[in-house]
Amino acid sequence: MIKVVVADAHRIVNEGVKLILEREAEIEVIGDAAAAQELIELCGRLQPCIALVDAFVLKEGGGVEVVRQLRTKHPATKIIIFTSCTDAGCMLQAIQSGASGYILKDIHPRELVLTIKSVAAGLSIMDKQAMRSFTEQAGISLAAVYERQISPDPGLTDREVSIIRHIVEGMENREIARSLFMSEGTIKNTVSGILRKLDLRDRIQLVVFAIRNGLA
Repeated sequence: MIKVVVADAHRIVNEGVKLILEREAEIEVIGDAAAAQELIELCGRLQPCIALVDAFVLKEGGGVEVVRQLRTKHPATKIIIFTSCTDAGCMLQAIQSGASGYILKDIHPRELVLTIKSVAAGLSIMDKQAMRSFTEQAGISLAAVYERQISPDPGLTDREVSIIRHIVEGMENREIARSLFMSEGTIKNTVSGILRKLDLRDRIQLVVFAIRNGLA
């Protein structure tokens, strides 16, 4: 059972999210909060697997410091930022503070459920639209990604660099596989190999690495 705490500044949003999630046999909403301190106390008392947190709750509580506190005090609880903000700075701060997911509030209910299940399984999830906004605001032209000539990072093959660029664009494994005429299994194995080679935890860290090192 995936135990979830929902935190939004508006109680009506909390109730709506709870109605969506409680349709799922594998998910149990065990509490909700409307403020940062309330969220921290709730996580301490209930020890949820997932905290689905509105960005405004974080802002009024000190921003990403709230995420850091939660990750430090309750490392077993994974944080998903639930927001309408596609600002590159907000997203980067969320990633660096240890959030496992960043999704927009216009997400389809089914995608919300899949995101929670994926994060609970150990994946990091970034909303595709938010990712595109992130790369564009960070000064990266997605149209120029494939045209830019770079020297591969030590140890990275041309194929690995190409896959990294597709990930920065927000593509999933099956989309990358179609684009590069490869099997989805091969893409999955290659991505895992890249993460091991670069000593990175997940795809979000890989995107940050790629941007910082001129790979995108």
